[in-house]
Amino acid sequence: MIQANPEMKSLKDKYKSLPSRIFTSVIVLSILGVAIFLDISIFSYPWSISILAILISGLVVRELFMMAIECHHSPFIKWGIIMTSLLVACVPLGQISQMKKLPFDAQDLQIMVLIISALGCFWWQGQKSTTDKIFESVTTTLGGILYIGLLGSSLLYIAWFNQSLPKNITGIHLLGLTIITIKMTDIGAFMVGSAIGKHKWIPKISPGKSIEGLLGGMVISTGITWLINQYVWSIFDAHWKTVLFGIVLSFSGQLADLVESMFKRASKLKDSGNILPGFGGIFDLTDSLIAAAPISYFLLYILL
Repeated sequence: MIQANPEMKSLKDKYKSLPSRIFTSVIVLSILGVAIFLDISIFSYPWSISILAILISGLVVRELFMMAIECHHSPFIKWGIIMTSLLVACVPLGQISQMKKLPFDAQDLQIMVLIISALGCFWWQGQKSTTDKIFESVTTTLGGILYIGLLGSSLLYIAWFNQSLPKNITGIHLLGLTIITIKMTDIGAFMVGSAIGKHKWIPKISPGKSIEGLLGGMVISTGITWLINQYVWSIFDAHWKTVLFGIVLSFSGQLADLVESMFKRASKLKDSGNILPGFGGIFDLTDSLIAAAPISYFLLYILL
């Protein structure tokens, strides 16, 4: 990982990395597009997306643990990666259980995984010669599993959503709308903030974010969400539902982005990793999605 002052990249640096960002975005969108195509055209269920989410969750929690190490914590990295991936995998496994009419669902499996995760942390701590850092090791590991695994699994709950859906709409469409709404907020906030941003939003956490960027990103994202619902996917049956979904989710995405900013400032890192040219780590790309996913699921549950 790249050691640096935790301040946001300068505007010049962001534009300088624009070609790399475009290249990485094309690759990421291509992979996501192939997964969506396979699930819609061949599998009829989000199996490809589920596999992708399981793999990504393990990589993201590893980056989070690396940041924790920079703060002199000692998480059980391998155990945390395995249990985070299992926690996310519980969603498709729960769907298989329901299809086979077995007496447990995804939530039951996740509770079991969380219990095993906690017991495993204490077991691994017991293998050490000292208990000096038991609180740091156990809480950091469980915190990573909960944050990435439990919150992130909401994206798969959305992908597998099947409650009272409109005709020709599946959970995959809902996941697509969730991703578009959140990421368009990021893009809109950057564009508006770069152009007219003057008033800092929360400078102690993220000096580069402005109130103008926040509001501009929310307006742009909500507008695009409304256009998609109006002319592409008829998900919501009322304009106010679309607008409410766009406003709440776009704001939640920006709040979620601040969470990783706090992690990076605490660990004095510029990026969570360097696997994605132009962006940094996978956590840098998915931070707003992971933490805002439960909000999206809740909104979809009450609005549909």
